[in-house]
Amino acid sequence: MTPPCHRKLKKANLNLKDVKKLSKELGIYALEVERLTQDASNREYFRVDTDSESYIFCYLDPKIGSHDRFIKISKYLEYGVGPKVVAFDLDLGITIQEDLGDHNLYSTWVWNVDAWPYPLSDFVEGFYNDVEDVLDCFKETKFPKSLVKRVSLRKLQSQMETFQDIFLKKFLNIDLDSIEMKDEKKLLEALQKETIEKLSAQKWVNCHTDFEGRNILNPIAEDYKPWNGGMYLIDFQDTCIGPEGIDLAGIYVDHYHGITLPPDGKKRFSLIRWGGIQRNMRILGTLSNLYLENNRSFRLMDLPLIHENLVMLVPDSNKYKKLKNFFTTTITDKILMALQAVERNKPGSLVVPSLAADHKIYNSGLLEFFRANTAMILAAGYGKRMLPLTKDTPKPLLEVNGVSLLDRNIQKVLDADIENIFINTSYQSKKIEDHVRKKYKSKNISILHEEEILGTGGGLINANSYFTDDWILVINADIYIDIDMYKFKKELLSVPWYVKAILVGCRNPDHNKSGDFSMPRGVPKVNLKKNTHTWTGVSLIHSSVLNSDSYPEKCFDSWEHIILPLFKKGQVAAIEHQGTWLDVGTPERLELANQIVKAEN
Repeated sequence: MTPPCHRKLKKANLNLKDVKKLSKELGIYALEVERLTQDASNREYFRVDTDSESYIFCYLDPKIGSHDRFIKISKYLEYGVGPKVVAFDLDLGITIQEDLGDHNLYSTWVWNVDAWPYPLSDFVEGFYNDVEDVLDCFKETKFPKSLVKRVSLRKLQSQMETFQDIFLKKFLNIDLDSIEMKDEKKLLEALQKETIEKLSAQKWVNCHTDFEGRNILNPIAEDYKPWNGGMYLIDFQDTCIGPEGIDLAGIYVDHYHGITLPPDGKKRFSLIRWGGIQRNMRILGTLSNLYLENNRSFRLMDLPLIHENLVMLVPDSNKYKKLKNFFTTTITDKILMALQAVERNKPGSLVVPSLAADHKIYNSGLLEFFRANTAMILAAGYGKRMLPLTKDTPKPLLEVNGVSLLDRNIQKVLDADIENIFINTSYQSKKIEDHVRKKYKSKNISILHEEEILGTGGGLINANSYFTDDWILVINADIYIDIDMYKFKKELLSVPWYVKAILVGCRNPDHNKSGDFSMPRGVPKVNLKKNTHTWTGVSLIHSSVLNSDSYPEKCFDSWEHIILPLFKKGQVAAIEHQGTWLDVGTPERLELANQIVKAEN
């Protein structure tokens, strides 16, 4: 379609009436207009509905940027790779494209994975094969050299250096030029040098440096089946000739949901590792700079997970051991401090609009971390194995070196900055209630009395109506564990989006040699093969799994009815606790706990 005569808009932001009028001038007669979202480049998106079709109207203030490359590149793409541009006006900063729907990779996954009747691994493999098919079609497209230039190694290096020059120095106030940081600086420079060497040895293809799951749409998400295609790429502003691993890293090293192992495993991951390191360092610098220079903070909430991905990609070798420790301690803490400061100063500034169909606000791991303010301490058991010690004393009030098991675990929860604590009770409930009210008057602790014991699972379901947070920290009252609960809560910053439970496991003790699950090294998901680990009774559980009518009406166990079904769906993650843990279920183990604490003291 031929653009109308050249002219300028008098305002930088469009309202719905503007969009309707401008669409008509470009030959699209809109009946309805819906505002969608704004991306990191200040492009505004609207859905325009006619009597027969719907289109995506995109506006970019010409003072900020241009659609020129996008329009020219789109002409070289075959159908099935990207959206067709049906009208445009570069002077006004407008393109109108075919509507590929709202379903990106994330919503496609969520829509289908729960209903997938076969092993989840089959779905994952087919899902990512479809993504790679459309990437391959894009890579094989031949563009004129004037449109697609080769990115130089020097440019890749300078992009990475924004990590230390902007992200570390200006945003986090970490100066690697100080004497104290000389080792870290030297190691970081060595890592960046190795990254460039690895990238230079890769195949160089048509590359889009900001591919993310949100930039890949699937218009048939409702009835999507792996190996059935239907993936489309959108936004070609950053197309160039670059290392293959950078493209792949945009899919497998995701800024919202962590890292996914490619279907072909280690072979493909060797490409992704170095592309991911370069890309994540560059993006940490870019997002920090957008905030520092332009006060654009809406993508800052992604920083913790981007940083976590970077840490996981750095090779586990003695060479980089000190650098990884610096990343996981100093930098991680500094990120949280910086983001908390931004959140205090700019309420709501970390909220990111999603491309999901319902247009809900997207909650990243950062917001889930901030909102994880509820804990459930399970304290309703009879303690029969502890007789005669529990004849007159409920098991949670038995003491280890002068401090009750319940008090130790309440303190663990408080150390994690948890504000709302629920404790279920049944046997000798009055003694627990009196103890808590006397000792924790200033704390928000609620006692939920069960007339009949409901079990660990039934107790959670019974308490669910009181929960207001998405994630619930759950801990058995009758365990002794020296875990840093705040550090455990930080796992919410990095788990994949499909995870609904995070367990704390330890190596199988003598009283449970058969174990509960296994934790393959370097794999976030856990399984039930060759069980090497035992569940400690500590977990983070997403409240959505408690909203089901399928649970038994009476007493039932959380492991069998809540956790195991999540295992089968591939929705469980775990961390290994390498400190002390005891299931204090017998007088002998209570005495052992006393001996351990005395020895530690």
